[in-house]
Amino acid sequence: MYNASATPITAKSGSSDPFAIPEDTTDTEKPVVLNIAGGTGESGAEDLVKYVRGKTATSGSAATTNANVIGGRNTYVDTTDSDVLSASASTFHDFLRYASVAFAGISVALLLFFHFVSLDANLVWVNAAWSPNTWEFLFYVGYLQQMQATSELTVLKTPYFLWDYTDSFAWSNFLIQDSSSYSTAARRLETIVLGGVVSYADRIGISEASILNHGATGFVVIMGILIVVFLVLAMLAKRKAEHALDENSDLSRYTSGVHRLRSISIRTLGLCVLVWYFALYPLSMLASFEISMEVQASTVADSLVVAVIGLVLVCFGVLAVAGRVIMHKTKNELEQFENLATWGSLYCEYRYRSRMFFVIDVVVQIATGVLVGCMSGDPTQLIAVMGIQAVYLALVFVMSPFADQLVLRITYVLGLLKILNFGLAFTFLNSNTMSATARTHVAQAYIGINSIVILVWFVRQLIVFSTYIRAWMVRSNDDSRRSNSVIKYDPQTDTESDLWASQFTATGPNDSRLNQSVNGCTLTLPASSVGNSMQPSYQSSSSSYGQHAMEPSFGSEAQFKQQMSRF
Repeated sequence: MYNASATPITAKSGSSDPFAIPEDTTDTEKPVVLNIAGGTGESGAEDLVKYVRGKTATSGSAATTNANVIGGRNTYVDTTDSDVLSASASTFHDFLRYASVAFAGISVALLLFFHFVSLDANLVWVNAAWSPNTWEFLFYVGYLQQMQATSELTVLKTPYFLWDYTDSFAWSNFLIQDSSSYSTAARRLETIVLGGVVSYADRIGISEASILNHGATGFVVIMGILIVVFLVLAMLAKRKAEHALDENSDLSRYTSGVHRLRSISIRTLGLCVLVWYFALYPLSMLASFEISMEVQASTVADSLVVAVIGLVLVCFGVLAVAGRVIMHKTKNELEQFENLATWGSLYCEYRYRSRMFFVIDVVVQIATGVLVGCMSGDPTQLIAVMGIQAVYLALVFVMSPFADQLVLRITYVLGLLKILNFGLAFTFLNSNTMSATARTHVAQAYIGINSIVILVWFVRQLIVFSTYIRAWMVRSNDDSRRSNSVIKYDPQTDTESDLWASQFTATGPNDSRLNQSVNGCTLTLPASSVGNSMQPSYQSSSSSYGQHAMEPSFGSEAQFKQQMSRF
C-alpha cells in the first residue's frame, strides 16, 4: 500500500542516498517501530491505497531512487517516531530468536519420530502421558503456524524485531528465508506501505508473485521423499514375500523380514498424513493470496493453476478421502494396525462417536489460511481469525470429543494461547494509537510468552525421548536374554506385533478407549510383566484382522500364502 499525499520521508541532510543507513555514534541498532501514520500533530486523513500486483511498480524511473518502502525488507528508514533497540537488547533478542527456531525445529522432528515409534509393538510405555504418541504433532504444528502468523497478518505497526522473530519460522510454511541483501529491478512507487503476505514475502527475500511456487515446491519435495521411501519399502516387502513363496525357500527365514518391512512402510505412509496436515495452513494461505492478487490485478498467471491444485486437490481432496475412510470404518477396523498407522493421527484421540471431529480441525487450519491470505481489512482480518479460534473452543466444549482429559486440557490451553497472541496483535494495527514504546513492550511480551512455550514443549520432548530410550533398552535386554536362554520359544511374532500395536500401543495400557477384547481376542497383561516386555495372551482363534488363529510362526505354506496375499 502507498500514500500518494503523505510527505515523503527524506534522508538526513548531507546524504545523497535516501536509503542510506545513517551513521550513529550511539550504541544502537536499526529502528524497530515506524510511524506509518505520519506525525501525530498533522491534520489530514490517511488515505492508504492497497498494493496491486503490476500496478504499483515502476522500472527505470525516478521512483527507483525516490521510493520509500515501509513494512518490507527495506527497514532502515529514519522517522521521527521510531523506537531503537540497544546493542545488548538486540543481542538478547537474536539469542531468543535462534534458540526458539532451533528448539521448534528439533521438536517437530522428534514429534514425527515419536509418531513412528509409538506404533512399534515391541516397545512398552509405562506412562502414556510421557510417552510417544500420534496426536501431539498436530497440536504443535497448529500452535507454531498460528504464532508465526503475525508475519502474514496486516498489522502495519509491528515492531521489526518481532517480525524478525516470526519471520524466522518461515520453514513452517515450507519456505526458506533469504537473509542476504538484494536489490530489485522494479521498485515500488514512492511512499508505499507493504502489509500482509506482500510484506512477509519481501522481508524473507521471496517475490510475492512466486511465493506460492516456493511453498508448493517445499511441500512437494518433502512429501515426495516420504512417498518414495514408502514405495521402496513396499516393493522390498513384496519381493521378499515372493521369495518366501518359492517352494525351495525356508518360510521362517522370510516371515520376520516381510512383516518388519510392511510395518515400517505403513508407518511411513502415516508420516505423509502428518506432512499433509502440516501443509494445510501454508498452502491455503498462499493459494488464497495468489488468487486474490490475480483478481485484483485482473490477470491470470501460471501460479493460478498451482493455487487451485493446492486448495482443491491437496487440502479438500485429501480431506474427502480421509473423511470417507474414517467415517465408514467400524471401531474394530479403526483399531487395526493398517488404519491406525496410516490415519490414526487424525482420529486416535477422539471417542468413536466423535471420530469425524478431525474435519473441524482441518477446516480451522484451512479457514485461517484463507482469511490471512485474502483479507487485509483493519481490524476485520484479525477479528475473523480470532473468532475462528473462539468458535473452535466452543465446539470442543459443547461436543467434548476427546477421550483423554489430558488432551482436552491441552486443547483449552493452546486455544487460549492462540487467542492471547491474536489479542496482542491488535496493538500493532495501523488504526491503533498506542505509543511506539508501548508497542515495543507488547512485542517483547509476545516473544517472551511464546519463547517460554517453545522451551517448555522442547523440554517435554526431551523427557519423552528419554522414555523411548528406556523402553528401547528394555527391549534390547529382553532380546539379549531370549537369545542367550536355553528355551528359544517366544510367543510373539511380527504378525502378532501388528495386532498388538493396533490394540495397545497407541493409547497405553490404562486407556479405556480401546476394548481389551476385540473379535474374541483377549489381551491379558500378567503381573510379572511389569518392568519387562508385555506380551499379549491369545485365548481365541480369531484376531482383529478377521483371519485364522495366529501361531508363533506360520504353520503351513497355505497359511503363509494367506498372510502374504495382503501385499
